[in-house]
Amino acid sequence: MSLQQGRPGRRAPPVSISRFAPMQSDVPNGEALSEHPMGIKIIIFQPNLRSYRVQLFGQLAEFLNAQVEVVNFGVDESPKVRSFGVVPGRYIQLLHLHLTRLFIRERRVSDVSIVSLDLRWPLLVISAMLFRPRRTIFWGHGLGRSKIGNYFRIFAMKRVAATIVYGPKEAAIVEAAGAPRDRVIVAPNTMWTENAVSCARHPKKHFLYVGRLQHRKGLDELLRGFAAYHRAVVASVPMKLVIVGDGPIRVELENLSRALNIAESVMFWGAATDPEVLKELFSGALAYVSPGHVGLGVLHAFSYGVPVITQVHGQHAPEAQWLRHMENSILIDEGPEHLASGLIYASQDAEKCAEMGDSAFAVYSNEASPTAMLSGFARAIGVATGPS
Repeated sequence: MSLQQGRPGRRAPPVSISRFAPMQSDVPNGEALSEHPMGIKIIIFQPNLRSYRVQLFGQLAEFLNAQVEVVNFGVDESPKVRSFGVVPGRYIQLLHLHLTRLFIRERRVSDVSIVSLDLRWPLLVISAMLFRPRRTIFWGHGLGRSKIGNYFRIFAMKRVAATIVYGPKEAAIVEAAGAPRDRVIVAPNTMWTENAVSCARHPKKHFLYVGRLQHRKGLDELLRGFAAYHRAVVASVPMKLVIVGDGPIRVELENLSRALNIAESVMFWGAATDPEVLKELFSGALAYVSPGHVGLGVLHAFSYGVPVITQVHGQHAPEAQWLRHMENSILIDEGPEHLASGLIYASQDAEKCAEMGDSAFAVYSNEASPTAMLSGFARAIGVATGPS
């Protein structure tokens, strides 16, 4: 297979405002975004305001010279100083549903509303369909597991100006199910890594996991697989394992590492948010390893030119669509023995891992960059503010 070759220290294109202007050919119906009014007011409804969304909303405000207001119903990880407003929202939980008011007044004074297409928030979705739908954009994964729910989602997509999905795979699925092709827009859900740079050719000394310490991530299997790898390569110098993050099962994992006799080879780093610290950790990583669920961690690793090892049939988030076996990742079957095989393969072929790292960084830079995400949002807003 042909892999894209990279150079040591190759940097991602800088995340500058001017680079986000979409090309005329990228805008549906040939409408240039510049033909639509800038200085608009955008209201965005979010179940939680996570740190990885902060740059997106800030860049939207700056690039479009827009007044952006986020109605947030949960965790707020935004800084105190920001270029967009945050309004706390309230809801009543009824079983798995979150019931809110309709926010008609707020949407009336906004030029565009962006609403999560999440059926657990039914009143927000229904309000979006009924009140100023041609000025409304849905945003989400696309379809779910429920046939009835998916029928409703497609019906909802037909009512509004545009629907933003996380990637080309989701776009193809919703279009095949009946969503209007000219109103489905891809804005790849990605990591806004401010110091993104390919570290594929840097010296490697460990395997790496970065994220919350949760059972769904398969971290017990990670330790068991690493223990099997460690036993298999004990005659050489085994890689270390660095686990970055915190969570409810940390003590359990630390105890398991001792029980498996690998405690001296496993470092529990704790939470890390400093970009330079994370860059240093990824720089020395032969691979990012997460046997269970993977999501934005895939693109976090790719933004530093680090390939991913995970299960091929895991319950992954949409970001897993960027994984390509033996091009930018090693996809394994479930079980510690299969994980150990993947770790052994990676540790015995450093050049192949470097090539996969080059390819991973190319995917981040060319297909799933912050530029692509912001451009997708700008295109959708252009559709919503254009002629009806």
